[in-house]
Amino acid sequence: MLSTQQTLDSYEEESSANDIEALAFTENPMAMLILDENATILKANQAFKKLTKYNDIELLGEHISLLESNKNGHSLYDSCYMHYNSCEIYILCKSDIHLCVYKDSKHILNHGKQYCILTLQDITEQKRILEHYQHLSTHDSLTGLANRTLLHDNFKEAQKRAIKNDQKILLLLCDINGLKQLNDSYGHDFGDETLKVVAKILEKLLCANDTVSRYGGDEFVLILEDITRSNQISQIVDKIRSAFPVSIMNGEQACQINMSIGSAFFPNEGSNFDQLIKIADQNMYQEKKHFYNLLQN
Repeated sequence: MLSTQQTLDSYEEESSANDIEALAFTENPMAMLILDENATILKANQAFKKLTKYNDIELLGEHISLLESNKNGHSLYDSCYMHYNSCEIYILCKSDIHLCVYKDSKHILNHGKQYCILTLQDITEQKRILEHYQHLSTHDSLTGLANRTLLHDNFKEAQKRAIKNDQKILLLLCDINGLKQLNDSYGHDFGDETLKVVAKILEKLLCANDTVSRYGGDEFVLILEDITRSNQISQIVDKIRSAFPVSIMNGEQACQINMSIGSAFFPNEGSNFDQLIKIADQNMYQEKKHFYNLLQN
């Protein structure tokens, strides 16, 4: 087998007779690489070097794994040599920058030798914009929590896991007491800040597999999985209750924010989301009624 340097020298001799083709490669506005059969980088055009910030000294003779990004589901070698189809991949550029590119690979034979020509189009910004809008479609714009769409999807997945593993799901409906009065007294900016503070508190109280969503207005719905014992329910509810009231400053004035919580659990109290939310709403209403009765006494 030829050494890497011999391969590079041989490639340069063969390409010198094709100056026009070489110029078309070098000046192509698309980022391009030429690899040998061992995935060694033989040539990189100007667009590729501008994209990745690497120069010829840093690239030529190196294996394609130099550009390996941990954001890919498979190696760059597999993407270029095992999966010939065009696809989206990430490449690792200089200064530890990961770019999302649309990759097209062509395999050719030249003088009995196999080469791989990679064409890469930077789609990082398009990917970011798409992910941003996808996030907006499933998350509340104020708190960043899951919205109703994602909540229902997550419940369906949780339901499948609960049935498979013979476990329960705890659904909690949490409502901020007196948010309308706070909005009327201090303005909607303070009300929005209250919602964001409560959202962060609820997020910190949950496990990784659980879901917290803004259900609408001043209501939050929590889906908690892996419930195997009945006493877990009271423990979780007590844990959330203990986080309130929380003090939120409005200028120099501290406002005490309380929550009313209603619970329901699958499958004992309902076989679907609508049944569970109805029961949780009834339980939450009773707790809220008790809260306001205490204030009046």
